[in-house]
Amino acid sequence: MSAERPIAIVGAGISGLAAAIAFLGLNGLWLEVDPEELVDAVMRVAAGAMPKAELAEFIDAPVADVPSTPANFLQAQRRAFSTSRFTVATDTAAFAQGIEAGRVQPAYKHFPGLGRAGVVSTDEGLVEIGASRRQITRGLLPYQVARRRSLHPVVMLSTAVYPAYSPRAAAWSKAIAGTLLRHDLGFKGPTITDSLTTAAAVRRTGVSVLAVKSAKVGVDLLLITGPASTSRAAYAAVLREARSGVIRPASLKASYARILKLKSRF
Repeated sequence: MSAERPIAIVGAGISGLAAAIAFLGLNGLWLEVDPEELVDAVMRVAAGAMPKAELAEFIDAPVADVPSTPANFLQAQRRAFSTSRFTVATDTAAFAQGIEAGRVQPAYKHFPGLGRAGVVSTDEGLVEIGASRRQITRGLLPYQVARRRSLHPVVMLSTAVYPAYSPRAAAWSKAIAGTLLRHDLGFKGPTITDSLTTAAAVRRTGVSVLAVKSAKVGVDLLLITGPASTSRAAYAAVLREARSGVIRPASLKASYARILKLKSRF
């Protein structure tokens, strides 16, 4: 797959295969994915009628969260592997290893964890994780095991708030997206936000506002679902802030390099 080809994101968390946007403000690289076209492409790859080199498959999985109570929405929806961090670490690594071998890109989510959330998901309302730093760190074992096993997942950042680290949601928190993930855990790969569309809706703010916030803290890929007009507006906002210097050029260049490296695997 050439470096110029964009990445198609396969998402199943909001409304089946959602229209998804992956864009970077450095040079206007962006992609709109029509759900029907994406499904058709995936089916043609599966049937052998289209080489995988023509589609960078990006799976919105595995769920690396460790539910702490039966009331947790992930546990209630049976989306989590286990309530044991050791089992989750082992199973997510096996999942990622298997799909990477099939030239499909996994995305570990939802960093730094939604296991301590209640019955409400981040798509439905504002979620605050009232856990200590020590408790949050214990739940990061799946990410640590992935690194030890030389796996190459993208990491999806949660839109929940973790007051022990920051008053901002993880997807636009420097303390989490930068210090915790990149410095403390040593993660070198690309990052992606969870849906900024639903995050904006529950906060009654604009998608463009959150897109700029996430780009400012160095998140590489911004996930936006819904009308094309929403993605275009967000793209324009990111590009405008990049040109003004509000989003640092060095940060954009680092993101661009990580995305090109990701694409080179296909």
